[in-house]
Amino acid sequence: MKQRPSEQTKREKRIHRWSRFVLVVKWLLEHRVLQDLIAFIIWLVDKLLTN
Repeated sequence: MKQRPSEQTKREKRIHRWSRFVLVVKWLLEHRVLQDLIAFIIWLVDKLLTN
C-alpha cells in the first residue's frame, strides 16, 4: 500500500522549495527590500546609460 517513494519525495521537495521561495518573497515585500532593490537597479541602469 506504500506509494513509490521517488515520485512522492520529488513532489514534496518541489512544493517545499516553492513555499520557501514564496516566504522569502513575502518577507522581502513586507520589509520593502524588494522595492529598494528595484529602485537601486533602475538608478544604476540610468547612471550607466547616461554616461
